[in-house]
Amino acid sequence: MKKTIKKKMSKITKIFLVLSLIFSNLSCLSTVFAYEIENSNITLEIDKENEKINITYQEETDANLKLKIQEKYSYLSGEPEIVNSESDVTLEELNAGYSYNLQLLGGIVFDGTYEIEVLLGYYEDDEFNEIDGNRYTEEFTFQKGLKYSVFTGDLELESTDGVYSLPENV
Repeated sequence: MKKTIKKKMSKITKIFLVLSLIFSNLSCLSTVFAYEIENSNITLEIDKENEKINITYQEETDANLKLKIQEKYSYLSGEPEIVNSESDVTLEELNAGYSYNLQLLGGIVFDGTYEIEVLLGYYEDDEFNEIDGNRYTEEFTFQKGLKYSVFTGDLELESTDGVYSLPENV
């Protein structure tokens, strides 16, 4: 018959074991806090039909707020089209939902990437200090391709499965 020998851990060993577990998990905690800092308190609501964006911010601040908005459209060729805007805004306007008319969204008719970036901050000594920001990105793809019509004189011919024919009464 085998005897099992139980060894008791000293109190110092237990303390070191607990401290090592705590310190080994601190790196995990810093990752969680960094993730929470990256979350934005600015809410963006895009109204594509009216080409507007509604910007809401519910946090408290005493700064004289500036809103920087950048709309950017990148064509498939990589050529960008950029519209920058900056305006004064009050905390009350942001709490109620500040409305901004978009410049580029309604004019997009080619494949590419549309991006809008909203930065909230204030100026101090001619330097912009960012408080918060948010970004919206959308890929546009037009899959319809080109349309063509066949005419005879002023009359557009009807197509059935790609075959064009003259109407009987012509």
